[in-house]
Amino acid sequence: MAKVLAISIVVMTPSAANLLYSIVGAALLIVIPAASFLLWVSSKDTLSRNR
Repeated sequence: MAKVLAISIVVMTPSAANLLYSIVGAALLIVIPAASFLLWVSSKDTLSRNR
């Protein structure tokens, strides 16, 4: 993965590289923790169904 990023950064313009970094950074800082928190909450708060 790091080798692919290193190769793609050489080919990209600086603004395209910054766009890629911001998307990856947003995924690491916002999406992954929020998804893991939602999965944790949903596993703790299960519905009881009487069927």
